[in-house]
Amino acid sequence: MNLKKIFFSAVTVSVLCALTGCDYIEEGKPESSLLKQQEEHNNKIDLLEKKQAQLKSQLETIQKQQTGIISSTKTLTHVIKSVKDQQNTFIFTEFNPAKTKYFILNNGSVALAGRVLSIDATENGSVIHISLVNLLSTPISNIGFNATWGGEKPVDAKEFARWQQLLFNTSMKSTLKLLPGQWQDINLTLKGVSPNNLGYLKLAINMENIQFDNLPSAENRQKRSKK
Repeated sequence: MNLKKIFFSAVTVSVLCALTGCDYIEEGKPESSLLKQQEEHNNKIDLLEKKQAQLKSQLETIQKQQTGIISSTKTLTHVIKSVKDQQNTFIFTEFNPAKTKYFILNNGSVALAGRVLSIDATENGSVIHISLVNLLSTPISNIGFNATWGGEKPVDAKEFARWQQLLFNTSMKSTLKLLPGQWQDINLTLKGVSPNNLGYLKLAINMENIQFDNLPSAENRQKRSKK
């Protein structure tokens, strides 16, 4: 009986030990798996954070580049507008002939400088005496003008439309010929406005009949000078 008890006790203990050992093994496996999964998740999170940091850096770089491009575009637009304004300033000239004495006309083909000598009254209008000089290196013939004139340009924008309606304009043709550097006096007749009321003149070169001539040869110039 004692032997049987001992035997059954031993078997019971071994069975319990076996069961207990199995429990530890079965429970240990999922714990290590969870740790690995957690570690993998942490690694993925680290990678995502690094990618987010890289994307943020790239976005900041792109934003800086866009800001630079916008700034450069604004600067370029301003420069182009400034150049265009300067070009337009010389394509035509507008001034008060009673106050302004000198002007320049340069449309890219013809370049002239001028000065207002005097303004006289004429029948139903005014005559402006102007002296012109050819700034090119070639002679120019048949120089004409597109002219607009009237009273002084108003400062108040509300009066601008009415002022424009009262302006006169015409195209002036001539057989005028200017050698390079040569000053020559001309008269512009402006009808409808007396000298006292003439406060605005706009001039542009009329290219319709313009001719560019050749300079006479040195031999011909010498012959002319001898004569």
